[in-house]
Amino acid sequence: MSNVNPISGSSNIYGVSDASGAGTVTSMSPDALLAYCQMQLEALDGEMKTQMNQQESALAQRTAVEGVESTLESFGDNGPQTVGDLQKCSQAFDAAIAKLPKGDPVAAQLAAQQADMNGKYGNHGKTSQLPTASLVNPPKNDEWKGTVDSASNLADGIKSDSEIQATGLMSKEDDTLDAGAKAIGQ
Repeated sequence: MSNVNPISGSSNIYGVSDASGAGTVTSMSPDALLAYCQMQLEALDGEMKTQMNQQESALAQRTAVEGVESTLESFGDNGPQTVGDLQKCSQAFDAAIAKLPKGDPVAAQLAAQQADMNGKYGNHGKTSQLPTASLVNPPKNDEWKGTVDSASNLADGIKSDSEIQATGLMSKEDDTLDAGAKAIGQ
């Protein structure tokens, strides 16, 4: 680090108060301020890219789950009554899972919800597997509402997590800008 006086053409870029370079920082030169701002913005840029990737992933998850939710809701309060209806619901789960990357935690949750739905309402080979065959165990009372609500809650959770991440990123950006403004003011 150079501690040459301004008359000779160089300056102390960190504004250190003593010649040894070990004193306190009193101000920042324009070069130091620029370097500081670049470091802060590079760190923020990397974090923003990470957050944007997470937001894109959350959007894909939410879109997939909302597709399932829409299909389930299309069967109204009574739910599927035929094997074909249940197959449509199951196909919606399959399509949503296929849209998500392998190992995605939301895909695993969808698979669990699908298995639960098929376990509750599936015929388990008790009748013909023709699409028009009635289900042996069709949804009763509010059972189908619970199945739909499970998908809805999953979509709501993804949305909530995404909003929290976005808020955290905006807060981090504000903190970085505040720190930069304080550094300029010194």
